[in-house]
Amino acid sequence: MNLLKSKIPVFEITFFIIFTFGINNVVAQSNLDYCNAVQNNVGLIRYPVGTIAATSNNTGEIADAMTMVPRVYPCVNKVVNRGGEDDWRASIAGDPSRLIVEYLADKPSGASSAEITVTPHMSVFKIRFPEKEKNKYVVFDFSRHKMDVWAKLYKWTERSVKLIDDKTIQATVSEPGKKGVYFTIKFSQPCMGYGIIDSVGTVKEEMNQVSGLMLGMYAQFDTSTVTVSISESFTSMEQAVDFLKTEPFGFDSAHQQCKMAWEKTIDIVRLEGTENSKRMAYTALYSMLVNVINGSQGSAYLKYYPRPLSIASSAYWQFIGGYQSCAWDNFRTAYPFLMLSYPEVMKDVVNTYLARYQRDGFVEGNICLFTGPTANHRNIRLIPVIISQALQSGIKADYTGIYKALKSNFNDDKFFPSTISSLGYVTQPNSGGKACSETLEWSTGLHSLSMLAKANGDDEEMNRDYRLSLSYKNLWDRKNLLFRVKNADGSWGIINNKSWHWDPNPQGLFEGTNKDWMFAVPHDPYGLINLPGQKRFVSRVIDYCMNDSWFNDYQYHYPYLLYYANAANEAQKIIRNTWIPMFNEGIMYEGVSPKPPYNGWKSHYTSNAGWLICCMTGLYPVQSPAGQYIITSPTLIKTVIKNGEKNITIKTLNNNDENIFIKEIKINGKIYPSYLIPAEKLVSGVTIDLLMSNDPESRLGELYISSSDGFVRSSELVSNSHLKCRIEVAINNATTKIYCSSKPVRVTMNDKIIEAWDFDKRNNILTIQSKDITSIEVFLK
Repeated sequence: MNLLKSKIPVFEITFFIIFTFGINNVVAQSNLDYCNAVQNNVGLIRYPVGTIAATSNNTGEIADAMTMVPRVYPCVNKVVNRGGEDDWRASIAGDPSRLIVEYLADKPSGASSAEITVTPHMSVFKIRFPEKEKNKYVVFDFSRHKMDVWAKLYKWTERSVKLIDDKTIQATVSEPGKKGVYFTIKFSQPCMGYGIIDSVGTVKEEMNQVSGLMLGMYAQFDTSTVTVSISESFTSMEQAVDFLKTEPFGFDSAHQQCKMAWEKTIDIVRLEGTENSKRMAYTALYSMLVNVINGSQGSAYLKYYPRPLSIASSAYWQFIGGYQSCAWDNFRTAYPFLMLSYPEVMKDVVNTYLARYQRDGFVEGNICLFTGPTANHRNIRLIPVIISQALQSGIKADYTGIYKALKSNFNDDKFFPSTISSLGYVTQPNSGGKACSETLEWSTGLHSLSMLAKANGDDEEMNRDYRLSLSYKNLWDRKNLLFRVKNADGSWGIINNKSWHWDPNPQGLFEGTNKDWMFAVPHDPYGLINLPGQKRFVSRVIDYCMNDSWFNDYQYHYPYLLYYANAANEAQKIIRNTWIPMFNEGIMYEGVSPKPPYNGWKSHYTSNAGWLICCMTGLYPVQSPAGQYIITSPTLIKTVIKNGEKNITIKTLNNNDENIFIKEIKINGKIYPSYLIPAEKLVSGVTIDLLMSNDPESRLGELYISSSDGFVRSSELVSNSHLKCRIEVAINNATTKIYCSSKPVRVTMNDKIIEAWDFDKRNNILTIQSKDITSIEVFLK
């Protein structure tokens, strides 16, 4: 294994990872080197679908990213109380199974080093001290350091640490009067001395226990190398002790098991391309998978589902009471990609949503697996999109139960804004809020809920939800060409296209300006394009994506709207030339600007990682309808995704930095005249061949489906002048746009000639409306 070292603060570490569940006879290959476990000076490792996650950042090396304790650090000569953001690292390297930290010689650590690995419930540190040093210490800091005050972890003020014997320390951290977390720490050899760091930072020798908000304990050793195993349980101290018996205690065995666990699943996703494109894509994959948290031991939802899983938003956001699950972040791309590649993981994630309703009374989008809903959020509005996507992707779940839960919440004024039904939009107080953006998002969620209602045979709910999914139209300002907050009396609120601040936001938008949100209708692109006064749609989307986007989650789909406006090549150009290069360094930023030097922030961000790998593989999930994908221009030469016994293969011919436009699509060896493909077809097993071109005027041929808001169940060219396709409506009607090199001479639906179609001579686009499942044939001759 080639572990590249990073000199703080500038570094690049490359390695690769993929994993699987229950797959035997996997052929290993050396792809670990393509995955960046260290990003933006932050290292993050977790055993595949494990609980504990070790992290390294400028504050130190932390055994568990969720509880943010204990911070483990070496000291030589004397014990010190380490500062909050005093970076001691000289370099950091790593892969998914191990982090390697070298410390600065002029820091209290001396020129020590630490290797860190993980098991499902343990972090294991191997610490090496300089040989010449006589006094060698390891400090375990259980203090509450800087964190968001709204988080449950901020309230975990009851903290205690105790030396049990010369090889064991135990600690508990919790909210007063409530169950929290239990740690047992084992040394590879007896310590020769010990002591505490009290609440004011004073080091006291030979004291074997301490309590408080700021506290720590240290152990002194007379050897140059010591291994420290830190087990964690959210159930009991007895279970923490048991983990030390059932999981590898020694560093080498723990590291080897962790490495093998990751390598075992290399065959799930195979990526081919340039060295840097593989590094970017595999890092994106790893960034999603390392954020999968297993709550099967101690989760608050364990009573309702035996294997609660969540996918945290990033290395930072997974702290207790934080965003261990944030639907707003991950529903767009991360969840759909994982549904294709890791359906067993997503089965547990999806069923955990029902457990949320059973425990909390609502299907909360933001939860911590161990403490429940995050802060005061009741973010249910986008959950139907996740469930619709899962249903179409064949994920096994109790869809009847989940639908009933969502229907209950969406018809309850405690969770669903009543003004959407009465006024057609969400209102907010004069102080501000998120009424405008939430109206747009409720509209998107209602569209998918309508699909679920249809799947459950509930026509009344289907019609109600579909009608309300058009509520976004009520906030369209045709004069200014943007969505705008509206008061209860129907008057307009303010517009701000230059700046925004956190809720309450006067313009009623979450994390953005009116300009940022002006295309945020992913579920109804045709409705967006045809809004009253809408003009220069293509050029405005291009301009925003090239100059103004700062890559917040709701902006992901903006280039893909161009497919619905007969400008697929413009979308491919933006994605290949401008947006994907934002991640050239293999850092999954939380936010980033479209122009160099990009100025990204944070790391291991699941949502952007999902977006990146979807774009690089060439399969992008859309919400019009949820469960369908756009075949887009991939950066990678070849991708193979194993979905159970089936393979999803995307291959390209003549693919390079110049040939970025799709000229021809074949599926299973046959010409496929459509950019759209449903998840149902993908998971049945397909081979997609893409012929690439450098011609920005290239098209898929003389006759092909340009876009549709119905499911494209099939599409074939009977001849160069004869297209046959089958469209299934998502709810009650579908619009399909077909590029025709000349005006059709005949159009049939279900073998009957129809006259009710429109042909745009300027753009050569045939538009057809259909219901139910319809066989459509188009003849140019």
